[in-house]
Amino acid sequence: MLFRSLTYFDLGGRAEGIRSMLHHAGHQYEDCRKSFPEWATFKAETPMGSMPLWEEDGFTTVSSSAILRVLGVRLGYYSDNHLTAYKIDSIVEYIESM
Repeated sequence: MLFRSLTYFDLGGRAEGIRSMLHHAGHQYEDCRKSFPEWATFKAETPMGSMPLWEEDGFTTVSSSAILRVLGVRLGYYSDNHLTAYKIDSIVEYIESM
């Protein structure tokens, strides 16, 4: 059985798009939510000192846009057309900047 987990704060923020896509796809994973006090000690254990984190069988992906892209490709939500992929990335980056 594959181990898959998403780690982020116990709020929507940068992980909500990832959670929404995983839910829509019916993709099973562990939703690990950290409190702000837990983050103070957990931060040193993370690559680049940031969240969200996607972990799958020993490999960790950091950054909500990178996680959305890699999962989007795997789950069939990403386009093979370069112009459509650009539009998807533009929307994701715009939302993240807000």
